[in-house]
Amino acid sequence: MIEVRQIDKQFRTPDGLFHALRGVDLRIESGEIFGIIGRSGAGKSTLLRILNLLERPSAGKVLIEGRDITGLDGPELRHLRQGIGMVFQHFNLLSSRTVYENVRLPLRIAGGLDSAEERQRVGEALDLVGLSDQARKFPRQLSGGQRQRVGIARAIANRPQLLLCDEATSALDPETTQSILALLRDINRRLKLTIVLITHGMDVIRAVADRVAVLDHGQIVETGNVIDVFLAPKHATTQALLSEIGLDAAAAATSGEGAPVLGRTSIWRLTSRGGSVETPVLTAVARELGLDIAILQGSVGRIKDTPYAQLTVRIEGIDDAILSGLSQSLARREVHCERLS
Repeated sequence: MIEVRQIDKQFRTPDGLFHALRGVDLRIESGEIFGIIGRSGAGKSTLLRILNLLERPSAGKVLIEGRDITGLDGPELRHLRQGIGMVFQHFNLLSSRTVYENVRLPLRIAGGLDSAEERQRVGEALDLVGLSDQARKFPRQLSGGQRQRVGIARAIANRPQLLLCDEATSALDPETTQSILALLRDINRRLKLTIVLITHGMDVIRAVADRVAVLDHGQIVETGNVIDVFLAPKHATTQALLSEIGLDAAAAATSGEGAPVLGRTSIWRLTSRGGSVETPVLTAVARELGLDIAILQGSVGRIKDTPYAQLTVRIEGIDDAILSGLSQSLARREVHCERLS
């Protein structure tokens, strides 16, 4: 649905030109949830705002469904934005208007609907986000999670094809964050809506995204299916972000230093996904090959809808003759193994 080709963005500052984005290429498929992650200042918000031309690129092109939108202006640009919803970090609701009026606002701006059609659209959007009974309240009377749900209802009232989420959960507590992420998943499934979200939290990406791009200093340093990027990160920035949520195999590889060693010792990362997660792999392999296996670090959970397990283990008493048997035994059980040391 979206293709970003060699996007550059520069800002003039008192110290000279600041390069916010450099040579960014992305492809986002229709109907998927695509996450863009990076630390503060990486260029995430700038990239997101370029997708609806709230920021214009200094160079490069943005194509939506094959159409180059980079040069649009005036009525054509307004028409484009009617098909793109946006959810903001701090809600951006009008405090003097009710929930109903906030959700109706983009419909009034777009025009073309009579009062009955507007009421139907607003009712559908509020029902979808679970706020049908809050329509006559004002934003100050709502919790943070409810206000963000109003923001989402407003963003989808025009029935857009694309929804952009700018740190949509950063201002929320963990429990409310999970409820908003569940709502975005539900909207994606029900409406077949393409969602692009930016965040600095890997847990957000893990919960909702199908694919992810990692942004660092204005450049895409890694991209791919979320489960592949999470379980086998290649770039140092990705590894650092994952270490913040306890997925850091490299650190675990040195955590067993000083422990008693029987014969030769090696550190391995074992990864399984899907149905193989429930298999008692370590017990079976230890018995089969007569190995002593110590778990240094482990993570078991779900990446969106896929269960996964990743363990960093120290195997004691291993020698070269056992290596091939270990690999074969793990492969039979649909476990990917990687020797770290």
